[in-house]
Amino acid sequence: MDLNPAKCYSIHFSRRKTRSHYNYTINHSIIKEVDSIRDLGVEVDRELRFHVHIEKICSKAFKSLGFVLRNSRDFTRPETKILLYNSYVRSTLEYCSVTWNPFYDVYKKKLERVQKRFLWHLAFSCNVAKTIQSYPARLKYFHMSSLSERRRTLDLLFLHKLVNEEYDAPDLLSLLNFNVPLTSTRASKLMVFRVPRFYTNLASASASRSNGGVPASTHAASNETLQYPQDALSHFQVLNRRLDRRRTPDADALDSNMFIGITSSGDNVNSHYDYLI
Repeated sequence: MDLNPAKCYSIHFSRRKTRSHYNYTINHSIIKEVDSIRDLGVEVDRELRFHVHIEKICSKAFKSLGFVLRNSRDFTRPETKILLYNSYVRSTLEYCSVTWNPFYDVYKKKLERVQKRFLWHLAFSCNVAKTIQSYPARLKYFHMSSLSERRRTLDLLFLHKLVNEEYDAPDLLSLLNFNVPLTSTRASKLMVFRVPRFYTNLASASASRSNGGVPASTHAASNETLQYPQDALSHFQVLNRRLDRRRTPDADALDSNMFIGITSSGDNVNSHYDYLI
């Protein structure tokens, strides 16, 4: 197969301020070096911060949100607007999030701004904008979860399926450090992963990090998240329901109309999840 050098690019991944330049050629044609490149819908930058990707999906999500709000002006049921938001806006913000889930607060807040804008319009249309003003209160009122919480849930589900061999990814599985205690104690039974020493904030936010037996793909995980090995050995659907209850403590009191089955937006999670909106 012949390659077109004009459509080929090279990228050098490094977090150094000074980088080395190498000229790669195809048929004596020098390949252009770029700082970011789009691969399977994800914009990958040379420092692996994914800030370019976050900027682009936020811009696209705001445009889609404006389209949804303009065309749902005459709708009275909030469930319909939430369904449109999940289909056209939130799916963009969660596409392949296991790959680029940010650990800097500045990027988390930038992503959360889209949902805050939607909830403001939704509260205004339901005449509760003045009585319910805070973002957490609006999330609870409309039975929704924050985007950061949903990304952490997707990370935990991905880690659960990876450990239970539902994904054929030995390279990713080899990155996890399983704890093999020398002596059996109560604490060692909960420590499934061994915590290595990290020297960068990028490594400290990786999926192999664990905190007191709680696996975390982001540094925001705490004792409120899942604990292994009980959850690691449980059925996937049972784990999914547990995560739903943790995101919405009063799930039993919700109307059945608020439960909507959607397909996960990430390409690397090819399963049908029944998420609680």
